[in-house]
Amino acid sequence: MFLSKNTIFVFLCLFGILFQGKTENIDGTIEFSDGTKWQGKIQFPKIFKVHDKNQLQSISSEKIQEIQFSVEKKEMTQAFWFPEPGKPTQEKSGSPYPVIHLRSFFVFWDGSQKQGHLYTTVLYLTKEEQTKKLILFYKMRGKEKENWESVVYPKKIIIGKTKPTDVPQSSHSIEKTYLPCDVCLVSKQNFARCMLKQTEENFSVPEEYQQEGFFLAIQKQNRILVQWEKKGDKKTTILVQSAIPFVSDFFDDKKLLEVFQSKEDTIYSLMLLQRKSKTTLDAEKKYPWRMEIWRWKYDLDENRLMLASRQYFFRGILSKNEEAPCIQIEEDLLKKSFKEKP
Repeated sequence: MFLSKNTIFVFLCLFGILFQGKTENIDGTIEFSDGTKWQGKIQFPKIFKVHDKNQLQSISSEKIQEIQFSVEKKEMTQAFWFPEPGKPTQEKSGSPYPVIHLRSFFVFWDGSQKQGHLYTTVLYLTKEEQTKKLILFYKMRGKEKENWESVVYPKKIIIGKTKPTDVPQSSHSIEKTYLPCDVCLVSKQNFARCMLKQTEENFSVPEEYQQEGFFLAIQKQNRILVQWEKKGDKKTTILVQSAIPFVSDFFDDKKLLEVFQSKEDTIYSLMLLQRKSKTTLDAEKKYPWRMEIWRWKYDLDENRLMLASRQYFFRGILSKNEEAPCIQIEEDLLKKSFKEKP
C-alpha cells in the first residue's frame, strides 16, 4: 500500500491550490510524522509560495535541497450551528476534532534558509509506475474524536540530486540622476512585491521576478516614475472607471491613473488612493496614500469587471496641506532610467 490509511494526503486549503507548471521528476524521500517513509520520483511546481511577516514570497524549486515541517500550533475544535435563523445563539455539532498548523523551513543548496507558511502546493509522487497526488498546506485537521497524533503530516522532504548550476541573474544599472532612490518590483503573475533601496548604480533582479516578468516603479523624494507597457484605449478606461466605485475600502479618493488590457479577460489599472476625510490618527500627518496596481478579470459576456488582485508600489502619510507625490508614467522607463548589462 502506498501509505497507511491513517495518513492524510489532503491538507486543508484556505486560499486555493497553487500549481504553476511542473518541473522534471526528481528522486526524493518524504518522511512522515508517523515514522513511515516514501521514496520515488517527485514532481515539484516551478515556484513555491511562502507567506511570512505579511509578505508573500516566491521560491524557485531549483534552489531547494530540503523542506522541513514542524507543528507551530495545535488545538481541539468543534463545529457549531445556528438552530434559529437570524439569531446569534450557537449550539455545538458533533465531537471535537484536532487541528494542527505547520511551519515550513526551506533549506537551499547554497546553505541559506527561509521559513514561513506554505501556500497550498501540489506534488506528484511516482513509484513503480503508479502516480499519487500529495497536497501540502500549513493547516490540517483530523476526524472527530481523534487526537493530534492521529493527524499525520510530512516532516521532511529530501531532494536526492546534486547541486544545480547557478542561474545567471539579470543585472541592471540605474542612471546616476535617479540616485538615491527606491526601486519597487511587482511580479506579474503573483503580484509579489520586492523593494530595492538603491544607493549604487548596479542591482540584480531576483530570479522569480525574471521568470514571471514584473512591473516597475521608482521613487525619488516626492516624485514617482512608473513603467507602463502601453496606454489603454477610451473604452477600457471607461469600463474600469465605472467599476472603481464598487471597490470599498479605507480610501475615499480613488484616482485612476492609467489602464491597459494584457489579455482578452485581464485588465490592469494604476491607482492613486488617498484618505481625505477624518482618520483616527492623532498626529499632524494622518492622511494615508498609496500607489497601487490592480488586476481585473473581465467577463466578456456580461461586460463587467471583478477586482482579482491588488498590490502597492509605494505608500505614505500626509499632513492636511501636503500633496501626494507627483506620478509620471513612462512607456520606456527601462530605457530611460535602466540599462541591462551584458
